[in-house]
Amino acid sequence: MRKFRGSGILRGRHPFHITSAGIQLYPRIEAAFARPSAQAVPGAPLATGVPALDELLGGGLPAGTATAVVGPAGIGKTTIAMHFLSQSSAAERGLHFGFFESPAQLLAKADRLGLDFAQKMAGGHLEVMWQPRGEHILDELAYRLLDTVRDRAVKRVVIDGLAAFLDCATDQERLGRLLVCLMNELAARGATTLLTLEGPESPGPRMLPWEFSGRVENILSMSFIGDGPDVKRSLQVAKMRDSGHERVARDFEITGRGLSLGGKPGTRDDGLPAAQEGRG
Repeated sequence: MRKFRGSGILRGRHPFHITSAGIQLYPRIEAAFARPSAQAVPGAPLATGVPALDELLGGGLPAGTATAVVGPAGIGKTTIAMHFLSQSSAAERGLHFGFFESPAQLLAKADRLGLDFAQKMAGGHLEVMWQPRGEHILDELAYRLLDTVRDRAVKRVVIDGLAAFLDCATDQERLGRLLVCLMNELAARGATTLLTLEGPESPGPRMLPWEFSGRVENILSMSFIGDGPDVKRSLQVAKMRDSGHERVARDFEITGRGLSLGGKPGTRDDGLPAAQEGRG
């Protein structure tokens, strides 16, 4: 829209669909929500579903923040996200907004980890929204997410596969602004967000692209340590805004009871012998 006299229009190009119902227009997120629709209200931290991780974080994930869980394929990023959603309730409804695993696959994985997603979904405390990989309009996905958070009063949001979400962009220069505005609007609607993002095998300063790391409040870095049969999984709080968090990396395992994080380096939080590891 180049000109519309006497009106505060949203300038720029906005994507749209032509469907059997007519034109479906999606104003650019960074234009529509340059300012959040409301001021986020701080609240008590939200439990992650892993007691030792809550202790490491000072009580859980700060309400209204965005947390990136970064690490290589198979490390356990989705497992942490599922633990976070396992704490969904009538007061804290959860939403899994994913791109890789179908609802049936996610339910089967939850069963293997001892997390009762089926009961929470049946009770209306948890919703799973699957976006199969294909051609999507980035802004359409963002509005679908925001509308669901508003309509269902969702408090726990997981975007599982952030790279797949952002791959829908036709203009890569938008991504930084769009992500900030989307996270701010989710917080304004009362949500605490966890995003999974595939990163390199080894931790370090190049774990996240520079243009992304400043756009979330918290970062959990996951990595494989060692080679062959001696490989271990490690987790570190790489960033937590306004917090004196512990920076020591902790070993963890994935068992039939889910993710088990060491209370101290090299230990576990449940005192049980190690079980066979699963994929994350």
